[in-house]
Order: sequence, then C-alpha cells, then structure tokens
Amino acid sequence: MTRIKLIATVALGALFLISIMVNAWLFSVVEDKNTELGSLNSQLILTASANQSMTETVDRAERDKLFAQQAADEMKVQLSKRTAKTKQVVTVIQEGIKHEKCADVPIPDSIDWVYYH
Repeated sequence: MTRIKLIATVALGALFLISIMVNAWLFSVVEDKNTELGSLNSQLILTASANQSMTETVDRAERDKLFAQQAADEMKVQLSKRTAKTKQVVTVIQEGIKHEKCADVPIPDSIDWVYYH
C-alpha cells in the first residue's frame, strides 16, 4: 500500500511539475501574442490613417475633376456661342456686300487680321 501511495505521490508530483511547465509555456505564448497584437493594432491604426489620407486625396481629386469638367463644359458652350455668332456676322456681312462691286476683291493688308477658310 505504501508503494502505491509512493507511486501516486510521484505521479501527482510529476503531473504538478508538468502542469507548471505547461502553464509557464502558455504564459509566454500569451505574452508573445499580446505583443504581436499590440504591433498589429499599431499597424492597423497606421493603415487606417493612410486610408483616410488617401480617401481625402481621392475626394479632393474628384472635386477638382468635377470643377474642371464644369469649366470645360462652360468653355465649350462659350466657344459654341462665339462660333455661331461669328458665322452669323459673316453671313450678314456676306449678304450685305453680295451685290457690291468690291465683293470679290480682297481687303488690302488683311492678312494680319482676317482668317480665310
């Protein structure tokens, strides 16, 4: 019976030592994972900050694009109006001088300021 008690005591002692060693190992694993988690949290914060910065840059670029598109559209409208007005003025002038004697004679020194098609 004492031999069984001795074996049981040794077995319980061995299990206790193994339990302490496993707990120490698990504690170090948890510490390592906590350190890794802190590092990953820092990376996440930096990445979120970079993402926010990129989002603001994209938003700014989209606003600039919209402004540029509106300006280009306005310029196109103005050019169209100016072209139509120019055609109208040319037509009026051509109609006005159609029956004049000098209608087919070029204007002297007009090369500097008149564009011929």
